[in-house]
Amino acid sequence: MGKRGRDFQKEENDWLTSQANLAYIPAALYSSPAKNRKPLKSLQELCIFCICSKPAHFANNALLDMLPSVIRHSIFTNLVQKSALTPELMESMLVLWSDMSSAAWGDLPLTQKSISQLTNTCGTTLVHLSLRNCNVSDMFLATYLKNCKALKSVDLKGCLEVGDRVCRALAQPGTALEVVNLGLTRVTARGVGDLFRAAMRLRTLKIEKWKVAVADLVAAFGENSNANEDDEVNPSIKKKSKSDTGALVPIERVNIEVLKFRYAAIGNSHCAYLMRRFAACLRELDLSSTLITSLKPLFDFPPLLLRKLNLSSLQIGSGISKLPVFLSKLENLGALYLGNLSLYDSTVKGCLMGLKRLCCLVLTGNKNIRSLHSLLDALGENCQQLIRLDLAGTSLVVDIQSEMDSSLPALEVLSLELTGIDDEVI
Repeated sequence: MGKRGRDFQKEENDWLTSQANLAYIPAALYSSPAKNRKPLKSLQELCIFCICSKPAHFANNALLDMLPSVIRHSIFTNLVQKSALTPELMESMLVLWSDMSSAAWGDLPLTQKSISQLTNTCGTTLVHLSLRNCNVSDMFLATYLKNCKALKSVDLKGCLEVGDRVCRALAQPGTALEVVNLGLTRVTARGVGDLFRAAMRLRTLKIEKWKVAVADLVAAFGENSNANEDDEVNPSIKKKSKSDTGALVPIERVNIEVLKFRYAAIGNSHCAYLMRRFAACLRELDLSSTLITSLKPLFDFPPLLLRKLNLSSLQIGSGISKLPVFLSKLENLGALYLGNLSLYDSTVKGCLMGLKRLCCLVLTGNKNIRSLHSLLDALGENCQQLIRLDLAGTSLVVDIQSEMDSSLPALEVLSLELTGIDDEVI
């Protein structure tokens, strides 16, 4: 940096220091004098910038307690991202997060000491917690999560050491948990069952790459109290459920609305049980890349209230021809993901019949979809509210000059990657 650059940097630093004490100047008057830098848009950004530039100067400063919680949370996140928040500095700046209700700490280099300090400080006010991809042990996290009694959503995806102890810690009497993401963890059906039985408000459960036996799944979620005795999914289910009747939960007590089992090792028997247990209340279902090979469970117990469905990359085979019949029952469906299913033009056209509320359609990787004209006709006739359309990786060809805007007036996002169709043609 030349002399002129150093002088300019000093001028800007002096200006920021002088402005930091002007609490009553309107935010619109604050802007960086650097012509080639992003201007500071508000007093809030200026405050965060100043404190994060010299955090040690603001440690133990009583003025930090006067800042709104949203600014304190931004300061904390900024310091952690820069790896500038040392344990010593954290102890002196605990006031930054003393009353935070939301903590998105996923993918941040947090230490176990940092997490213990954070949960001890704001455990009573914390409502949303994300520790995604954090390196933390099961026993340690379970110990400190007991302090967080107001949690409504927890995201622990990618915490490879987290297991059933954490589930038991979250399963406190009277817990308010509504959303839980346990993907890529070591949680078993026993831990999920403990959490499921304690969290009476649980609505969303996400467990990617989960390997579980059907009998253990039944033991975790219990039996549908309204199920017919003749509706036997698998011989092992009835045997297991009879031996564990004390742990079963009536369906009236917990109504799961979102189930995501992407990449999970679940098959047809798992699907049949889940549909019999939760189909009546499901709003969102993700079974993509699982071991399911038949649509029969979905036919037998159709989730009529479903708004989002992901069946991508299932090995259904010839059963794919029955997909239009199943989808015709889902009048409320707003998002449909059917990637890599070897669909043909005629099958896609049948799938779209009656889906008047469809806003998102993903057909990526279906090499047998070839006719753009046929697809546009089906979409224009049934899906006038479509906002997103993903056709990447299909074999579409332009067989007639059609205008996308005239067929789909609400379309905002269109993906045609690897289709051989140029944007100029559309």
